[in-house]
Amino acid sequence: MSWGRGISIFIILFIITMLGMVWLSMQQNVEMIDANYYQKEIEYQNVIDGKNRLKAQLKGAVFYQDQNNKHVLFLNNAYYEPKDTIFVELLKLDQEKRDSRFIINQFHDSVYELNTSTLLIGMYRMRAAWKHKNLPYYFEQDIYIRK
Repeated sequence: MSWGRGISIFIILFIITMLGMVWLSMQQNVEMIDANYYQKEIEYQNVIDGKNRLKAQLKGAVFYQDQNNKHVLFLNNAYYEPKDTIFVELLKLDQEKRDSRFIINQFHDSVYELNTSTLLIGMYRMRAAWKHKNLPYYFEQDIYIRK
């Protein structure tokens, strides 16, 4: 085989490989976490303040999975009152349609058990936001749901 034929075969295989990679990359689902990302970016200073405020007061786990695989949200009374409303999101980062949202109005002894029985096994981003004494609080954690 001559040099010219070998180089031609290499170039053709390279082009086919690159076209295959482009086709595969176009098949990937690349969704943003939030539909209104730009609006939330403008309001992100509240999130930063809420994270810093919670970190300064944090005295233990906020979200954990107990021995029975139940998912529990724990908030100390120092930064939560029963009249506060907490918005919790469990975001499945690779499948937006699998996201879950909870609104918590009542806590029992600073503990709230989240019903995760309908969620798929896998990695989620848990976000919780609330206001206490008119100050924003925010908590975010990557969690793994197992059954």
